[in-house]
Amino acid sequence: MIVAAPPGGPGDSAARVVARALSDLLGQQVVTENRAASQVGAGAVARAAPDGYTLGTIGNQALTVTMAFGVDVPYKLEDFIPIGIVAFDITVITSRPDSPWKSIKDVTDYARQNPHKLSYGASGIGSMGQMAMEVVKLAFGAEITFIPYGGTAPTNTALLGGHIDLGSAGLGATMPFIKSGRLRALAVTSAERMPVLPDVPTVGEVAGRPSPNLWHGVFAPARTPAAIVDRLTKALEQAMKDPNTTARLEQAGLIADYRNPEATRGLMAAEIKVMAELARSVKLK
Repeated sequence: MIVAAPPGGPGDSAARVVARALSDLLGQQVVTENRAASQVGAGAVARAAPDGYTLGTIGNQALTVTMAFGVDVPYKLEDFIPIGIVAFDITVITSRPDSPWKSIKDVTDYARQNPHKLSYGASGIGSMGQMAMEVVKLAFGAEITFIPYGGTAPTNTALLGGHIDLGSAGLGATMPFIKSGRLRALAVTSAERMPVLPDVPTVGEVAGRPSPNLWHGVFAPARTPAAIVDRLTKALEQAMKDPNTTARLEQAGLIADYRNPEATRGLMAAEIKVMAELARSVKLK
């Protein structure tokens, strides 16, 4: 199982949970191998032998976001066969508790008066973390410098170390720092406020428009025989019906939400249109 994400992030967590479940159901050990950044991992899956022995856990930022932005990558959507989406991950915008930024309003007020004096980190260009902050910046006309990192874990490390002023990363991997008081949550990208952070507003509340969320899906290389795809699809569906699998995903801070291959294709097609419009609105390239 090629993981198109660095160790320690939400994509890595999703892959490890799924690999464990599939190992039990298929009677074949599924070993995870991290290949970051996300486009590198996706490319490795696209080039893999279509024999059912190499799969990939890939997030939408390497697929629909990349396609919406027209990024030049050595693969296309037709190079992948979706086995199914397994989980969604909410993004949270954070600051350090010793900083004066206690709310999005604090951040944007300062940023408008002091263009490019603040910086934020997120998991690379086109990541959901960048999308969230760019939506906020657009809504308030705030100029905040973007610093791309290789994933959620390095983004949080940079923020904790004082290398950046703000972080915009996956809630699952960031929540332990929020709970321990090492980071302060300013906004989340969920449609409604998160039960674990009831006092933290959504990006939609503060910016007037929602921000998209990251999801993680399992994919096989194109040309994988239909019989193998069918077996893998049934195994993944069975795994996602297991309360132990969903509980492990939720323990990792993810929202377990299985989508079968047909639903995955439909979501991807719709998402490309939404992402392209958002990219134009916030002037992302």
